[in-house]
Amino acid sequence: MGVERNPFEIIRTEDFNSNYKIIAEYFSDPKASYYSSLKRRGNTILVGTRGSGKTMLLKSLYLPVHAEIMKKEGKDPLVDPIKFVGILINCERYEFKIFRENVFDYHKQSHDEVKISQFWKQCFGYYFSLLIIEEMLNTIITHGPCVGLNFSQSLYGQLAQKIIHTCQLQSDTDSSSIDFKLLASMLKEKRKKFSRLMNDSILDIDYSIIKNKFNLSAVIEVGEILQKIPRFSNARFYLLLDDFFHPNLADEQQEILLELIRVRNEPLAFKIATLPGGMVFTDDSGFELTGRADEFTIESMEFPKLTKGSSYYSLVKQIVNNRLEQYGLTHKDLFEESEDNTRDFLAKLRGEVRRGHTKCEYAGFNTLVHLSSGVIRTFLLLGQKIIDKHLNQESSPKLSKFVLPVPVDVQTEIVNNESSEYLDAIESYKNGALILKLVHYLGKEARDKLLSNETANEHIQFQIKNYPNLEESAKEILTRAVTKNVFHAYQLSHRTNRRGYVSIKSLVLNRLFTPALRIPYRDRWRIDVDVDTINEILQSTKPINISNNRPVKQYTLNSAYCPVISGECDKIDSSITVNNGCFYASPIQTNWTAIAKDFFNKQFKKFEFAPEYPPKGLLTCKICEMIHRNYFGIYEITDLNENVIFELALALARKKHAFAIVNTEAYKYKQIKALLGIEYIPYQVVEDEIKEVCKEKIKPEIRKDEPWNAKEINRLQSKTLQENVLLAMPQTTRYYTKTLTKKVKSTLEDKFKYKVIPSNDYSKGNWFINLLNTLFDSQYCIIDTTELPPQEPTNDLITKERLDYLQRIFILGFAVGFRKKILQGYNTAYCNRIFTDMQGNCHFEYNDTTLVTEITDRIPKVFCE
Repeated sequence: MGVERNPFEIIRTEDFNSNYKIIAEYFSDPKASYYSSLKRRGNTILVGTRGSGKTMLLKSLYLPVHAEIMKKEGKDPLVDPIKFVGILINCERYEFKIFRENVFDYHKQSHDEVKISQFWKQCFGYYFSLLIIEEMLNTIITHGPCVGLNFSQSLYGQLAQKIIHTCQLQSDTDSSSIDFKLLASMLKEKRKKFSRLMNDSILDIDYSIIKNKFNLSAVIEVGEILQKIPRFSNARFYLLLDDFFHPNLADEQQEILLELIRVRNEPLAFKIATLPGGMVFTDDSGFELTGRADEFTIESMEFPKLTKGSSYYSLVKQIVNNRLEQYGLTHKDLFEESEDNTRDFLAKLRGEVRRGHTKCEYAGFNTLVHLSSGVIRTFLLLGQKIIDKHLNQESSPKLSKFVLPVPVDVQTEIVNNESSEYLDAIESYKNGALILKLVHYLGKEARDKLLSNETANEHIQFQIKNYPNLEESAKEILTRAVTKNVFHAYQLSHRTNRRGYVSIKSLVLNRLFTPALRIPYRDRWRIDVDVDTINEILQSTKPINISNNRPVKQYTLNSAYCPVISGECDKIDSSITVNNGCFYASPIQTNWTAIAKDFFNKQFKKFEFAPEYPPKGLLTCKICEMIHRNYFGIYEITDLNENVIFELALALARKKHAFAIVNTEAYKYKQIKALLGIEYIPYQVVEDEIKEVCKEKIKPEIRKDEPWNAKEINRLQSKTLQENVLLAMPQTTRYYTKTLTKKVKSTLEDKFKYKVIPSNDYSKGNWFINLLNTLFDSQYCIIDTTELPPQEPTNDLITKERLDYLQRIFILGFAVGFRKKILQGYNTAYCNRIFTDMQGNCHFEYNDTTLVTEITDRIPKVFCE
């Protein structure tokens, strides 16, 4: 592995799924991680916040990574003994989504409680057994050769027969002739088939699906069979369960899996990564797991102390030195230390001097360790950005002693920028406006303390007085703030019978917020906050006094339905004051689009860029907020990128100034106006021309009180909302229009008595105006975002199938912007991803035979709730 330009590059496992050498290089050193204790025999539970390195540590035990670590230690993985086989299983899986809500409680309303509980527990047990065994075989088949396995030996045929018998696999061929390497795919098909049966049983229970099914004991049997492989005769199978917490796994699912932990016999052991308060410690039989050496051990990756000599400080120092070894450097060489300028800063705050430091200096290794607040990823992120900026300023191709140490001003600039971004990000969380109010309140209290006593302080710890009187809603908000790393809640014990329980009586503010809050501190003190104050802050929309602080937006918190989250959203309120900035949406490329973005950026003081990713989950919410808080937006639609089209429609629906721009040098076509029914601004990627375009076409328009689209929307808002359904499905094939679309339309009209308005009904005249009319005539929308392949070969840059698909994406953006109740799906026969990831029952996948069933099942849950 060559020397990287920046040793602080953030290593994420999803980026290196095939390059296991990198994980072995950075996460196997026993002096610099929990690796040495984690690899010991026995069950281990890693508890830590997001970014603490739990996933990396689990993956360091994964079989292919373990093989690389053996090489690093001077061993030969093809010959030397294998002490354990790591099987990595991520619990944040699509298959578990349908069970995130409590199906037990749902069915107990109409079924015998004992019988229904036993039914679902057997289902989960059988499903988990299939999944774990499948992953065990997948790992061995895929990565076995790297530890010396040769599947051509007759032994594997014998083992295959035993696994087929244990797992009740059926085949059209003689089981004795089945290749060992086919077992994983056979198990996958069996698991997928059973998953469909469980899906069906959510609405219509079929008790027969669990008849004669095996349980988790089969996992142990398969482990014993795999130990017959000579290379694994003395090895234990480590089941590495990542993201093992609610809501990825419901309580009942966790309890079933914990049954295996209590077995405590060869050949299995569990290594689990979870969040604080995210795991139950009672198994399916009601027994509470105890932290005995033969049952499990808890390794806490939370660090209350960050000073020199603390375990966290030593951990960071060793990780950094490990990464710097190839540069011939140590942590002492990197950062220039800052002098204490607290007195000058406080004098400026008090108004005692006109000249003085308006910001404290934040520089030095010790300071960055402190600001990372016990989260390894935060420290690496700060280090990465500081080193990048310094190397760019020095025009240096790589890190060396000749360009070190990094000056104080570079470190302080990056720290303040990151602190502000972290603080601003709080707004995107659920109840983010209220959490942000509390953070600013604590910031003001801390500054008042400092102004009366210049002893600088290490961290803000606040104790809630009269805690029993804290409102339940306030407890939920504080718990969410802890899971988002706004606060840290250090617990003496992570064992609890209550899932999601986090002790919030005493909380510590994330230290990275302090530069943005303008709080210089190094030593410790505590703030006592009365429970009535907490209740008021977390429930009232009344602004708080944040003098001597950066301005913060105050929200009115008027909520309204949002289809993305399938519920009430209080983040987008028409009465919120927006800034005068520009939202810019463009595909991320390395050619002219990046240059064009930079040229447009120079024309506006406030400029936010939307990254090109399919809008999913929180990202959709974040983009929505970015569009809303900026006064206008520029949308680069030359490539007809679906994400940009979606964002453009969302902005138009929200009555924003929205400018569609097209590079006339890139493509020679004029379908855009016909496609969307709106005008676009032509330009060329020349700085002077872009400056002229902004001056002549964009800036005059944004000076107007109201954009053209707002006028059209206001004209139609007085229309009475009808219980009509706007139906937007593919129109380029006869099969869709004459068969699938016809079936859906018939179901909506005959079964649910809705009036259906197909999207092709307004294809004549002004497409955009007709679309607005139809949307205001419709209370509901069913939008199919399947992109069909071209029906016949063509030389056209943009096919009719692509144009049809983009029109449906445009309609979807408007439907989301108008807060319609939406069903959005895609046909798995033609594409493998859904465009958005709406929560609840709003999104679905289907095939030709299940479309009507999917829509019929979801209409009562979405349209009628």
